[in-house]
Amino acid sequence: EGCPRGGARPGLMRRRTVWVAVGILALAGGAILSVVNTQRHRFVRSNIDLVKQLPPGDFTRFYADLGALRKAGLLPLLTGANPILEKDYEEFVRATQFDYTRDMDALAGASDGEQFFFLIRGRFQWNKLKQYVAARGGTCRSQSCTVPTSKSGYWANLVRVQPDVAGLSISANSAA
Repeated sequence: EGCPRGGARPGLMRRRTVWVAVGILALAGGAILSVVNTQRHRFVRSNIDLVKQLPPGDFTRFYADLGALRKAGLLPLLTGANPILEKDYEEFVRATQFDYTRDMDALAGASDGEQFFFLIRGRFQWNKLKQYVAARGGTCRSQSCTVPTSKSGYWANLVRVQPDVAGLSISANSAA
């Protein structure tokens, strides 16, 4: 007699509504904390951060915003309409599906003529990059890979800084 809707008691309905609301708020709070935590641990949040992360020292430094050049239609002017690609690079693109004309958004670099350091913002397929390294006699551990280059005595080291940023060094030092 005191149960209006098909036998459900008003007090029970209110408690369920409160618990559903608490559950939704907890999920939303968890999602917000997850996003904040992820953003807080990103080392490179802007293109300026790319340059700031380069190693200190007596290096020539450079920066290019390839995303802006691509958007403005200027990238083909720098590379040519049909750029001549080295065989090694064509093989790299085929194996990794990473092509700078499409996938690289920004590049910061430093060089002293013997060592080259790059920070690259872009879209990477990390598993394909690791497979490429392994197929060329290199090794990967956790978030970094080392592979010999086509120049005798030089090594390329690739490090996953964050999902959209890679560090690349080319040097005679295999640990650079």
